[in-house]
Order: sequence, then structure tokens, then C-alpha cells
Amino acid sequence: MLYRLTLSMLFLCACGAFIVPPPALASHAYVMSCCSVPSAVSVIDRATHLVTQTLIAGQGAADVAVTLDGKTLYVANATDSSISVLDATTGITTASISLSSYGASPYGVVLSPDGSQLYVTAAQSGHVSVLGVTTANNTLQFDVQTNATYPPDPSPIPFPPPVISGDGGTVYILASEFMMFDTSSFAIQTISIPSGVKHPQGVAITSDGAYAAVTFNAAGTFADYSGQFALLDLNALTLVKQIGFPSAATVGGVAVSPDGSRAYFPMNDAGDTAVAVFNIGSQKLEKSFPAGAGSGEAIAVSPDGSEIELGEYNTLVVSMQAATGAITAQTGTLGYTAALTVSPNGASIYVPNYGSSMIEAIDPQDSQIAYQIPGGWLGYGIYDTKYALAVSADGRSLALAGLLNVAFVDTVRQRLIGAVPLAGPFDSLALSPHGDRAYLVLGAVSGGLPQVQVIDTSTLQVTGSLSLTAADQPAQSAMSPDGSNLYISERNCPSSGSCVPELLAIDTATMQVTQGIALSTDDFTPGGIAISRDGATAYVEGLYYSGGISIVDLAQGEVTATISAQNGGPVIALSPDQRFIYNMAWSNYGYYLIDLATQQSTGEPSGPGIYWEYETGMALSPNGRLIYISSETEAYLQAFATYPNGTPVFLGTITLPSATDGVVFAQF
Repeated sequence: MLYRLTLSMLFLCACGAFIVPPPALASHAYVMSCCSVPSAVSVIDRATHLVTQTLIAGQGAADVAVTLDGKTLYVANATDSSISVLDATTGITTASISLSSYGASPYGVVLSPDGSQLYVTAAQSGHVSVLGVTTANNTLQFDVQTNATYPPDPSPIPFPPPVISGDGGTVYILASEFMMFDTSSFAIQTISIPSGVKHPQGVAITSDGAYAAVTFNAAGTFADYSGQFALLDLNALTLVKQIGFPSAATVGGVAVSPDGSRAYFPMNDAGDTAVAVFNIGSQKLEKSFPAGAGSGEAIAVSPDGSEIELGEYNTLVVSMQAATGAITAQTGTLGYTAALTVSPNGASIYVPNYGSSMIEAIDPQDSQIAYQIPGGWLGYGIYDTKYALAVSADGRSLALAGLLNVAFVDTVRQRLIGAVPLAGPFDSLALSPHGDRAYLVLGAVSGGLPQVQVIDTSTLQVTGSLSLTAADQPAQSAMSPDGSNLYISERNCPSSGSCVPELLAIDTATMQVTQGIALSTDDFTPGGIAISRDGATAYVEGLYYSGGISIVDLAQGEVTATISAQNGGPVIALSPDQRFIYNMAWSNYGYYLIDLATQQSTGEPSGPGIYWEYETGMALSPNGRLIYISSETEAYLQAFATYPNGTPVFLGTITLPSATDGVVFAQF
């Protein structure tokens, strides 16, 4: 329940529910919610190869089916056992078909040619089942369990989507065996593949219904995987061709050209991917098209046969000319790419982003989640996952860097701008004051060196970069108020066992390092950075066993004082009046108020009766009146209001869909 107190009552009571502070607050706070949230479906315009929409479906979106007129989408949600029915134009969910009472987790959907029936493949009681839904009223018509077994712990989608014949009479399924499901009699025929299907990847059928092309990865451990391509004669019900690839070389899904002459499938080896072209007439591998670094998972061909769409594991869709293999575009999406669908008219590509996360916008006036925007992919959980949520100084732009990409959000229009795949392991993120540029600090990019990349947030293009040295070990970053300098806290280790904590200053106009300011003669890992409003002073937190905050005169390039503090975290906040610093403490999972005039540190207790640990995120509202603290292990925020002397008072908690360590305030 939400309790409202007057300002005079505010500091006399700390209740278990969140209590509303005075009204003059920033408009929204943003937090990252992972995993137990809806998934996004990215819509790519094939004319521009840009993401034009991000639709919200159910949890664990795994596959999309599109009606012939392109107006309706059916999304299989593997995690919450449902089918989302979406209006393709508005993105509004018009219906949700629950399969939970059947114990079915759907991973694939396909429509009959006339659109009257939806066929769903799902995991059910350890087996693969086929369920039929009448689209006129979204009711389940049948539920047939096959003999094909389903792994007990899929990670995340082990089986590819089904395919339907041109006359709608047969649904083709590749699971632990190749199956042909008769949509009238529900009878199932199989075609034996001698080596057995261990890790199925894709199935495609020629337009005349004569052949099926299937891909799968054989063997047990990942290192022993051996990619397999097989061609099946559907009239003779026999295997006519099988091609195996070397150990540790894997394959992804498979697609067939509209004229039935070619089959295309990704081959992945030693960190690179290529699209193999198999000539169905000659039954030979014809050629392959290099597609760059990555791991190809899903593949589709445009209805006119001119373009191949390759969905990579790292949330990237690579568009290629089918005739030459020339790459025409690379488009970032938001989550693990298990499948992709090209609309019947060829205008759009739909990419269900399995496991994508959500950015929740919280209205501090009533502590409610006001809306949500699809974000990037954090991996399979929050705990100990390195990611960052950043907001521009003007509050109009938001960026989320996750495991595989960085996503950009327009907070005024409340929509996702787009996503850019990460070129290396993520370290930290900062935005320019107006949010037009993002500065990504990445580890081991070119030649194994850490790198700073500059991204134009309107075009989503990398416009500049700076390679650091092998001695640099970046931690956190922050932007000067005028955007002229990027500051990076780091350990500088020119030789083994000899490291110095530093603050790097980078001129954003030239992208050159202008200063390397030593923070101490003792080796420690620097953490969060706060910059004064006039840009003259930096406050750098020490992580782990350093126990101090360095006050840095940026003009002179030297530390003027060190404030004793508990072992810090990656985030500190400076009050708007420049009087106080709020300091996270990993040593005791608490936080501290530091008076800069006296340089005294005071411990602040957690909320009364609140179980709490791993406090790793903190946000201070622009007017300094409200503090939110997040946790990697608890699915709520702690909220505090502040006295004029900086002292916080516990207000209560705000329930979140999941644990998080990313929370920021913005003005919009």
C-alpha cells in the first residue's frame, strides 16, 4: 500500500511501504530489470536496415509468425508458456494465449497458408508437442505429444522453429528426430538420420515440397561439436546427402531460396562465421560467403530471393546479397537471437529477442512503474554481470551497456533509438551532456588493448576511438559537465607487480590522453568518479581495500586530499550544492554520507527490518532530495529522502520485477 505523509510527518516515521517525499522531484528514475520481464521483438525495415519498432511480447520470446497481410504477429513465449498476439502496426498486444495449463513451453510457431490455424511446437513433459490454435477465436484445438525428446535444461532454445508445407497439410519439425506432422490426421512420419540429431539447428523445405534441408550439431561437449548438414528426399522418405564439418566447427539454422535451388546455412569456426551455399540440384557445397566475426544462429531469405538475413548470437543481424554474399547492412538488436522471420511482403524482419531486459521508468511521486522500454541483453542473470545504465546531463538520453550490446533510449519520447553490438568486453560507459555521443570503455579490442569508442547516438555509428596501452586497466568513467573531457579511473600496471591507481583525462575533441593523474603511491583499484559542477574537481572512490576517496584538482593534475572511507563500490554521488558525497561501501553493504567541509564520513543504516546485501547501485535525484539504492540480490529499491544537512531518512521500498544494480535519475 502507498502511504502519503506531509513533510512534517515525513521524518517522524519509516514505514515498510514507500512514502512519497515532497513533490519537487525529477520526473523519473530508471532501473534495469532482467530476466523475469517481457521480451522485445525488434522490427527491422528492410529498405533502410534500421530498427523501426521494438514490440513487447511475453517472457522468453523465441519465434514470430506473421500473417499474410502483415497485420498480425504471433510470438511464442517459451518462459511464460504463452503466445502473444500483437498488432504489427501499433505493437499493442491484442490477445494472449496461455499454454501453462497444458504444461507447454512454446518455442516455435507457424501459420497455415490461409491464416486460420496456428501450429505451435512446445516442450511438454520432456517431449516435443504440437498444439493447434484456431486464430479466429484464439482457442486451442488440439495438443499432440510426439516421441521426440526435449532436453530438461534448454539453454536457451535448443530446437528450431517448425516449417509448414505450401498446401498446409504438413508441419515439418526438427527435434531429436526429423518429423512430418499431418495437420488433418495428426499422424507423424519420421526420416532417419544415421548419426542421430543431437543439437538441432534448422529445418527448411523447398517450395515444391520435394526436399528438406536440416542442420544440427553432433557430439557431446562444446569442444567436440561437429556441424552437420543433411538433405532429405521427402517423396522417397530417405536421406540423400549428409555433410559433416570438422570438430568444433558448428552450424546454425538453414533457409532455402524461393526457387528451391539453394540452401543457405551459417558455419562457425574459430570465432568467425560464414554462410555456406549448397546447390540442391547438384547436391554439393557451392561456395561460402564470409560474414565476419561472431556466431551465426538464425537465417532467412527474403521472399524475392535477393537477400540473406543472418542472425548472430551477439544480437546482430547481417544482411547479405544472395548472389554475391556482399554485406549490405549490419543491424543491432536487443537479445539472444534464436530465430528471425521475414514478413511475406519482404518489407520487415522480425527478430524475437529471447532474454532481452527492460528499462523500468519509476515516477517518484507515487513510487509506481510508469512505463517500460526494451533494453539490451544482460545475459542470463543480473548477479555479478557487468553492465551500466547511464543518463545524459540534460536527462534526455539514456544508455544501457549489457553483455553483448549498448542500447540507446530517448527519454522524452519514451522509446528505444537502437542498439550497437559491443566490439569487446565492456568496462564502463559515459554520455556527453546532451546525449549525442556515448563513450564506451572496452577491454581487449584491437591487438588485445583496451579501447575507448565514440558512438553517435543518432546514427548509431562509431565515429572515433582511442586505443589505450597494455598497462591500462580501466575501471569506471565520467564526463566533465561541459563534455570536453572524459575521465577514466584505472590501475596502470607497466610491469608485473607494479601498479599505480590513476585518473586518465581524455580530450573528447582530439580523443587523446592529456593527463594521467596518480591517485596514490599504494596499489588499489579506483572506482566511481564524481565531477564538480564547475569541472574543476574530481572525487574518485577507491575499491576493495583502499578505504579512501581521492580529491583531485583537475587543473593542477594532482590529489589535494584523501578522505578516509569504507571500501567503496563503482558509484558515488555528489550533492547538487557540492556539500556532500554519498559513498557506497562494499565492506559492510552500507553507504556513507561524507561532509566535504569537514571531510568526515558518517555511516547510514539500511531501512529498518529490510533484508539487504550487495548494495551496488545508487542514484541521487537532480535536486538532491531523494536517493534510490539498488541490489544485485533483492528485487526492490530502498528509497531515502534527505534533510537539508544531507542526512538521509528511510522512506521505504519500491518493488521491482527483478534484482538490479543499475539505477539513474533523469529530468524527463
